[in-house]
Amino acid sequence: MTFPALSALSALSSAASAAFTTQAPAADAAPAQGSFSEFLTRQAKDAAHALGEAETAALDGVAGRASLTEVATKVMAAERTLQTAIALRDRFVSSLQEISRIQI
Repeated sequence: MTFPALSALSALSSAASAAFTTQAPAADAAPAQGSFSEFLTRQAKDAAHALGEAETAALDGVAGRASLTEVATKVMAAERTLQTAIALRDRFVSSLQEISRIQI
């Protein structure tokens, strides 16, 4: 059993890394910690991992190999992660719509 959200997060990760590119920093500028696309990619991978752990914990709970507390904790963490990913997606789409409204 897999969640459709995992494929959606993977697609979001791919879109984020394709949509955002960074320029090379100037010689006198301090080195950056990472680009925004790297941040989004890392967060999407972490979200997919959290959803996978919740799925595994739920299956283990059904089979009797995991406690109810462990299952509930992982499922709630996955829900928070998914809601965060949905909020980021909504903001991303909203900002793209706002950019498309700019008159040239």
